[in-house]
Amino acid sequence: MVRTDTKTETIKNLYQRNTDKDWNKTGQGISIESSFQRGDEENGIWTNEFKRVYIDSLQCGFPAGILTFVKDNKCATSYQDPWKVLDGGNRTRAIRDYIDDVYQDENGFKFSELSEKDRAEFNTILIPCQEITIERNDPPDTITKMFIRLNTKINPLRQGELIKSHGHGGDVWIIEMAKKLIAGWTSTFQDVVKVADTIDLNHIQTLWASSFGELKETNRCDTLAMITGFIVSAKTSNFTLFDKRYYKLSNTLSNCGTNPTPDDQDLIYKKLVTMLDIISNISDKSIFGKVCKGVPPQTKIAPLWKKICEGDLNEADKNKFIWFYNAVNDNIDLRNKYLDLFKDTNSETGNLKIQRIVDFILQCDIV
Repeated sequence: MVRTDTKTETIKNLYQRNTDKDWNKTGQGISIESSFQRGDEENGIWTNEFKRVYIDSLQCGFPAGILTFVKDNKCATSYQDPWKVLDGGNRTRAIRDYIDDVYQDENGFKFSELSEKDRAEFNTILIPCQEITIERNDPPDTITKMFIRLNTKINPLRQGELIKSHGHGGDVWIIEMAKKLIAGWTSTFQDVVKVADTIDLNHIQTLWASSFGELKETNRCDTLAMITGFIVSAKTSNFTLFDKRYYKLSNTLSNCGTNPTPDDQDLIYKKLVTMLDIISNISDKSIFGKVCKGVPPQTKIAPLWKKICEGDLNEADKNKFIWFYNAVNDNIDLRNKYLDLFKDTNSETGNLKIQRIVDFILQCDIV
């Protein structure tokens, strides 16, 4: 069972634990660990306006929530490892940035512009804190469960943020593979086998960039969610797992500390390359909808990906998809019929709807 210590800390103490490197020598430093937090480690997702409101709440003595820190003894490299912010990263940044004069408070003052008395009073404000220690006999998903339960009730997390949390240890290879494809992530993934001299994740990145543009992350990890859906559905050959919802993907994500088999990696690579090869032969890619951060809309890429991920795309089907996607750019009537299929709101499942669209594409006559 985890060990929880509840106490109060002055703002000055919290600030020093977060910013003074000498604190780390004692093992009492605080790291706003990006593996648990929304946005990047430096900025989070709060605007200065959110930060101002929080600081004003502290100055007024309003309840402002408890800060939760965690230390995982299972993963600790030494006693000097800092406590990581499990809940309250944006609040911790707001305190840090206010004291560092990054923004003004609600009254238009930076911290250094306050009177000596007001600065001293602010520094002595008490913040309720919890320090949670994960013991070596606790389940490996303890931190993930705590993080999700803290963040999905009041201020729901996006699907990519849940996936990011699931892989916080950097040892879930499916998530690390997805990160490796997306610019800006740090990933522990390494190719365990080269399918061919020209096929590895770097090659797939290049093919993807030429088709849809470079894969980039959103502030809420939406790209991570979508690419994870591509990888899981490719690995399992199950189109219903071409999804970005955490509850659909969580049970299919690889176990912590495992590596992909050469066959798994080969299968995923070949399917992604097949999709990108087909798309490279399509002159006008607008038929796939508006691309965001290098990711086409899930629904519009779904008919092609369904046939590929299920593993039954033969050479004739491949040529038919290439012909069809080029034909709809020249044939307005065919394009409208195709797009109308996506608007169908009958009661059938998404999988059946996409299958009907696949059938429509493959049954069109090549002229």
